[in-house]
Amino acid sequence: MGIREKMNNNPGMTTGITAAIIVIALIVIVWQLAGSGAPKLPTKAFFTIDDGATWFADSVKNRAPFQHDGKTAYKVHVFKCAGGQPFVAYMERYTPEALKKMQQADANPDAPPPFLDPMMMASIEVKAPGTGDKGWISMNTAQAMTITRITCKDGDSNSIEPVIP
Repeated sequence: MGIREKMNNNPGMTTGITAAIIVIALIVIVWQLAGSGAPKLPTKAFFTIDDGATWFADSVKNRAPFQHDGKTAYKVHVFKCAGGQPFVAYMERYTPEALKKMQQADANPDAPPPFLDPMMMASIEVKAPGTGDKGWISMNTAQAMTITRITCKDGDSNSIEPVIP
């Protein structure tokens, strides 16, 4: 007697085996989806107190500028080119008004997040490292696009990768 004949003669067994296969398939699917999970948000970011010459990792909850070891700390965006050393591509800070809004929002979790405000981009300033306290410009300007455009020494933009603390 072949498998086909056994299945035809035992419909209860056929239903049970089919149900078991479906349950096993669902368990495997759920296990794979649960195992991958949602991407984890970073808990740390890089900051500098010496105009990007060196940097340190600290909580992403810090709003730049802030005081660190008695000096003003700014957020830095660190990248590396294929086979190269990490480098600070540019620095970032909030304007005093935006910093105050962000700190108020941090203190009041029921408040709407200020970063959803389209005008917030105008409240973020960027500059190239190593330029002293000069050169801070609004993020929503064409000049900011030049500062935040990252290229490797060979001009290749495809081999750049962010460095995550």
